Amino acid sequence: MKMKISLDKNSLKNFFLDHVEKVVFGVFLLIALLICYFGFASRESLSLTPRDLERKVQDAQNVIAKQKENAANAITDYAHLAESSRARIDDAPYASTRLWRPNLWALQRPRGKPAVLTAEEPNVSIHMVAVGNSNAGGAAGGSATKGARFVAVTALVPVKKQNAAFNDAFREALGYDEKDVPIHVGFNVQRVELPPGVDPQNADWTAAKIIDSATALEEATENSSGSGSDVVDTAYVLPGITQPLIALAHGQWEKNVAHEPQIPFLAPKRENSDMPPQGPGPAPGPAAPRRPGVRPTQAANAVETTEMLAADKVEYKLLRFLDFKAEPGKRYAYRLQLVLDNPNYQRPSNILESSDLAKDEFLKSDWSAPTSPIAIPPDTRLFAVSVKSRPGLDPQGTILLLKWDETTGMEVFKEKEALERGKLLRFKGEEVKVRGALAEHGVQPTADLDAKAVVLDMIGGKKLSGRGLTSPADVLVLNFDGSFVLLNELDDMAQIEQITKEPEKAVENTGEGGLLGPPAGPPPLGAKKPEPPKKPDAKKPEPPKKADPKKPEPPKKPDAKKPERPMGP
Repeated sequence: MKMKISLDKNSLKNFFLDHVEKVVFGVFLLIALLICYFGFASRESLSLTPRDLERKVQDAQNVIAKQKENAANAITDYAHLAESSRARIDDAPYASTRLWRPNLWALQRPRGKPAVLTAEEPNVSIHMVAVGNSNAGGAAGGSATKGARFVAVTALVPVKKQNAAFNDAFREALGYDEKDVPIHVGFNVQRVELPPGVDPQNADWTAAKIIDSATALEEATENSSGSGSDVVDTAYVLPGITQPLIALAHGQWEKNVAHEPQIPFLAPKRENSDMPPQGPGPAPGPAAPRRPGVRPTQAANAVETTEMLAADKVEYKLLRFLDFKAEPGKRYAYRLQLVLDNPNYQRPSNILESSDLAKDEFLKSDWSAPTSPIAIPPDTRLFAVSVKSRPGLDPQGTILLLKWDETTGMEVFKEKEALERGKLLRFKGEEVKVRGALAEHGVQPTADLDAKAVVLDMIGGKKLSGRGLTSPADVLVLNFDGSFVLLNELDDMAQIEQITKEPEKAVENTGEGGLLGPPAGPPPLGAKKPEPPKKPDAKKPEPPKKADPKKPEPPKKPDAKKPERPMGP
């Protein structure tokens, strides 16, 4: 039967409805065939060997290892950029360096608190001296002198650096005037008693007693008959800070009452006319230290200001404190604090950085570093002289006892020989020798010597082979307080020589201004002093008269012998 194809609309519609799945299947099949064809027809053959592939892989790895990170491909941290956009921009780099409307006068800043420098290099020393006894009053048996035992604490006051600190603080500040200079009005001292084995750095300073300079001056006045000549140049003396030395009845001050090398002992007079009056002399009396809360008088303030105007002439001035309350047998350490007038005291608040700066009348420095510990020796001290070794018997030792008599201020000594183990070092009515200036008068007093100690043991004195020497002495002593002391001959030798040394000729005291100061009272042997100078005056003319006639004779004899000498050879 011949198939008729009808192209009318209904016929086509029915054809597609009957054969649509066949048409779709055919299309998908055609596409799959095309994909397979192009996949096999376009395949390239590989001409590389496995070794070539390994080489290409290695080259690719080297490129990757050497490749640096591309900044353009870095991830941008937009969160950080958004946060930084809220930060305040510093406009200082964009500010104009030239004022559009310059000020007619320089701007002044508010007044602040100046730096207050502390005392430097504190030193400490013990002194046991004789001073005039104002209570003797000519009474029968009353001594013209008495003893004074004290600790001298010295330190350096950095006046030049302090002056520079005030200048930096106030020179460009509001309300600046000539009174904005450092004025030291006094100092405070901390004294702490050190238990055995405790050093000053680890001491309990919170419990230390505080002494102000005004109290220290009162104690010095109570313990002496007045102030004597000082031993440092007046250029280094700071009123209210340099406590005057007491007047000695005899003897001389040691160098440790100054502060060498910055403040020399008996500094020579300078030729510089710009310096204040110089040379050793009495410490100025009007400028005594002030207690906190007491304002100075106009005259006293003028003296202090004058002293401070000369601060640029010397770098340091001397702080000196005399402590008369130290007790024998104890160890102490000290710290110092400087006190200055407050230039901002009662100033208007509109020129100050803070209104609190006007409340305090005084400025205080920090506490200085502590001094080294110092032990106060007892009135009677012991020194090992020698030990005598006796075969078959106990050894015997010789000890020098040095006693400082607090009632007269004199030091007397005595060597006690043939001391054995168990000997109590207590002797009554001993004839002793006087140490120091009074020894030249031939005084041979008697004294009770009580060291409050017992000799426990001793060694030494054995002959050393070949040299005729003996082994040095060691003496072990037990004090009544339970402490042990080992005396050594070699350690004590220098001090024994100092104690037993014959005194030099005494310098006659002509009055005020001398090194020894004015006599504090009638000297113990004052009636005998004028006699020695008269005797040498009468004998002095006699020796030259006798020597005159004899002088021409010796030259005549050698003249006659001179020609004989050349003839001999």
